[in-house]
Amino acid sequence: SIYAIGHFDSTGSAKVNHIARWDGKYWDDIGGGPTIRGYDLNIPTKIAVIDSFIYLQGDNLYGYSRFWIWDGLNWKVMEGLFGFDTSTYHPLDFYASVSGLTSIGKDLYICGTFDSVDGVYAPRLARWDGISWSRVGNYEVTKYPNDGIRIIQAVGHRLYVSTSKSLSSASFIINNDTLSDG
Repeated sequence: SIYAIGHFDSTGSAKVNHIARWDGKYWDDIGGGPTIRGYDLNIPTKIAVIDSFIYLQGDNLYGYSRFWIWDGLNWKVMEGLFGFDTSTYHPLDFYASVSGLTSIGKDLYICGTFDSVDGVYAPRLARWDGISWSRVGNYEVTKYPNDGIRIIQAVGHRLYVSTSKSLSSASFIINNDTLSDG
């Protein structure tokens, strides 16, 4: 299948909601698409597909992101899943959010500006194995606590991440859960 995501509500004659799946002959709306609240305009911009699960991430104009999961039957928006320690920072200076996602095999990897995922300490980078979240690598927030990992890309069984807008600079490689300079 081929997937299209973005700011659209139809594909030809098919009515869709920001995501469509092409089966080679027809477009499918995939359960009516994720819920998009009008005031925050989070539009899906990144996608990962693992078996029958679809994971979407989207950003709004204010830099706040939304994370959705399609389980084959329903869409769920994953609010309250990501945590950030606001004890030393003003909470309005920072949003715990997902900035990228990719998959290796049956594992989903996400990056962003979070300290924890569903209560699991995983600063800026986490893995979902279909059952639980876990920390990936040994990345620690040090010099710039409000900066996150902005880009994530899987190539084979290696995971490339970057704190900049490009993988060509400030990149790191995750290999066997060990972080090293790229």
